[in-house]
Amino acid sequence: MGRWDREVGRLFLDWMAIPTGRRWLGVVGDDGAFTQELIDRCAPSALRAMDPAQPSPSSDEPFDAAVMAQAICLAPDPAGAVAQLAQMVRPGGWVGAYVWDFTGGGAPTYPVSAGAKDLGLVFAAPSARDLSRVHILDGLWRASGLVAVETRTIRIRLRYESFEDLWEVNAQQGPMGQAIPSLAPATRARLRDHLRATLPAGHDGGIAFYAWANAVKGRVGVV
Repeated sequence: MGRWDREVGRLFLDWMAIPTGRRWLGVVGDDGAFTQELIDRCAPSALRAMDPAQPSPSSDEPFDAAVMAQAICLAPDPAGAVAQLAQMVRPGGWVGAYVWDFTGGGAPTYPVSAGAKDLGLVFAAPSARDLSRVHILDGLWRASGLVAVETRTIRIRLRYESFEDLWEVNAQQGPMGQAIPSLAPATRARLRDHLRATLPAGHDGGIAFYAWANAVKGRVGVV
């Protein structure tokens, strides 16, 4: 799934528009693809990583920007996490986040999970999936005292070379990489056959669809 995380992360960083050479704080919930994109694109002078499930002590030197990349739904206290990031960023600095739109069908795994639901199979979803809604993100940022808050939806086109490509990726990586192998062999085969029959393929056998993430950004107020 890293290729999709990196693509949406690139568009998110373009939208954040932070100059190169700044100090970054990253709370990342993907496999590291976004962090690599941030390094390549923004050339941070410093980059500190935080686990979304573990609060971090304040830094002696404030950061210029902080970002939660696919991590807001993993934070035990989302409002507290946003407030903490705001405290660790200098006045005038930016705090941003993006997350797949789990409630609106925007996650890259949605076609597979929807196909599973057709068969009466329900895969685990993020417990805080409602946090992926634009208005919820907007409210969290405003409640934390951030100003100049903006939101947007970032859409990307996913393309798999074939059904086998799609199945292999989803069965071995990301959240489906645990759910699909846990199925009984007969059930797994039934899901595979159902997806093959229902997911539309192009003339070349490729399968393409859109995924999207909701994003938010705001600035720390200047006293």
